[in-house]
Amino acid sequence: MGHSGPSMMAERLSTGVAGLDQVLHGGLLPGQAYLVRGRPGAGKTTLALQFLLEGIRRGEPALYVTLNESEAELRAGAVAHGWDLGDLEILEILPGDEDLSPESQYSIFHPGDVELAPTTRRITEAMERRRPTRVAFDSLTEVRLLSRDSIRYRRQVLALKGFLRARGATTLFLGESAHPEYDVEAATIAHGVLALEQELGPDGMDRRYLRVEKYRGSDYEAGVHAARIVRGGLEVYPRLVAPLKDPEFEPAALVSGIPAVDRLFGGGLDRGTCTMIGGNSGVGKSSLGLAFLVAAVAQGERGVLYSFDEWPAEVIHRGESIGLAVRRPIEEGLLNVRKVNPLGLPPEQFCTWVRGAVEQEDIRLVMIDTVNGYEMCTPDRVVFLSHLQQLVGYLKSRGVTLILVYELAKVTGELTMSETGMSFISDNTVLIKAFEDNGTLRKAIGVTRKRLSIHDDRFHEYRVTPQGIRIGEPLTQLRGILGGEPDRGTPSAPREPARVVGDG
Repeated sequence: MGHSGPSMMAERLSTGVAGLDQVLHGGLLPGQAYLVRGRPGAGKTTLALQFLLEGIRRGEPALYVTLNESEAELRAGAVAHGWDLGDLEILEILPGDEDLSPESQYSIFHPGDVELAPTTRRITEAMERRRPTRVAFDSLTEVRLLSRDSIRYRRQVLALKGFLRARGATTLFLGESAHPEYDVEAATIAHGVLALEQELGPDGMDRRYLRVEKYRGSDYEAGVHAARIVRGGLEVYPRLVAPLKDPEFEPAALVSGIPAVDRLFGGGLDRGTCTMIGGNSGVGKSSLGLAFLVAAVAQGERGVLYSFDEWPAEVIHRGESIGLAVRRPIEEGLLNVRKVNPLGLPPEQFCTWVRGAVEQEDIRLVMIDTVNGYEMCTPDRVVFLSHLQQLVGYLKSRGVTLILVYELAKVTGELTMSETGMSFISDNTVLIKAFEDNGTLRKAIGVTRKRLSIHDDRFHEYRVTPQGIRIGEPLTQLRGILGGEPDRGTPSAPREPARVVGDG
């Protein structure tokens, strides 16, 4: 959180940028001047245009003053975003050779030379004619380059700020971070500073970030927030921070619809908990999670599956192939399956999607398949675990049940969920292990942890069949299942098929 002041509850102006108003706790304080700084291509102009267009949408006149980009270029860029700038007045002041002469540099925004400065007169005339409540000035870097020194630059910016503020305009000054020494002068004058950053990620995709460096008289969401530029403009994804309060919801058990599975969990999953289903590739992790989803929607809950591996059609096919009624709840909108591509996807954006589903669609059960795919959103494991921990905390605070599917690459040797570094995040941990027995590949399932109640702590044979998931008798005769090559303790003998417990 940022600092607070007397204007916390003042009326705010929406920036028109999705997510940024949330970061600014409602938007910008009216009548103030703000600095938006960043290197070329960071999104400053895009943000400024969205701010002005939001004002026009609300019936507020707006003015864009450009000193380094022509009106034609601005309008062409707007078309690429699907915007109509028809009602936006653009004042184009592109310096000519005479403006770059030493004789002209002294009088651009100096208060005592207002009547003599052609540039200033044009701005004054536009302000008086249009009387805009929102103004964007692009850019202060041009002003600094035309100034003789930093003292005159500061005086000129102060004069411009005072002129605009006296007329009730909320102004965005754009500044190039390629010249950080210019930013310092402007930042001390501005009421708030928004920094836009852009870098090339290890996956070859652009990564954009936004940070509020200063905001006088207001709280704000501190820290780095992810951003993207898409058709339609700049989008900001506020960093998710789990609330530090006790969850408020009615305790309940979420069953799988498979009695033998529910018995393993001591009656099912507790609402508002996080369950990690880990195991080797192809052992049936996703099928187990899908069984809980289908059972939840059958009980009137709404669920969502974020799949980093399979398309919705593949999920339907796999579910139906093992007897799970998946198609109908998906068609009815009770169960959503959303394919996610982690390439270039900021983890903050994924958290924003999940949060929107919970708060806007009344989702009560979330499944992420797989966490390995989610982890590809960022190469920094510490950053990833931080995001995952906050997401889990947020969902638990809302009473939402979360199922995480995690693929363990290790096939043989001792294997535990603590090796993933995520064991502290989950309340319940399920391990599905492939092992070899007398030349036959078998699978075992065991609940290795259940935080809120007792559970069956034995390994059982686990099979996924066309008739559904089947749980066999406890594998008490085997030792070393976790190692992948269990020992019966006696000479090998023909193995009898495991007896299925009940109908599940």
